Amino acid sequence: MKKKYILPGLAIILSLIACQIEEVGWISITSTPRGANVSLNDSLTDETTSCVLEVGTGEHQLKLSLEDYLDWDSLVIVEVEETTLVNVTLVPMDSADTTLAKLKWKLEVGGEITRPAIGSDGTIYFGAFEKDSWGYLYAYNPDGTKKWEFDAGGEVTPPVISSNGNI
Repeated sequence: MKKKYILPGLAIILSLIACQIEEVGWISITSTPRGANVSLNDSLTDETTSCVLEVGTGEHQLKLSLEDYLDWDSLVIVEVEETTLVNVTLVPMDSADTTLAKLKWKLEVGGEITRPAIGSDGTIYFGAFEKDSWGYLYAYNPDGTKKWEFDAGGEVTPPVISSNGNI
């Protein structure tokens, strides 16, 4: 009489099925005004706000766009079997607030920069370093002009400003 090994075979099949189940969650998206086009991870979806998207868990880049309004985008984190709520008020392009969204100046640095710190007078402080050189700490005025630079003599970390203004 031959022995049948049904249970081990069934266990293997069930484990294969379980491995193919993707962990999912949802993003519930609303906007004021409604009807904004929804892009997910740089791909335009067929959805407009208000909608709910079923997505894999993890980080997703979400973008909302609507004619005559500034685009809105943000990184959204989705947990297993959870719904992440996104409620956005879009800013009209002709609004006085759009001056905040305009690039006022830019600086090209040959290397990596640290997270900046902004002083009470608007001075922007940040560290920068290149792969094979020592680090520097920089201070720039709000208009983009250099205030000063300091050779730190080693790798720099993001600056912190104390309540009395010390860096």
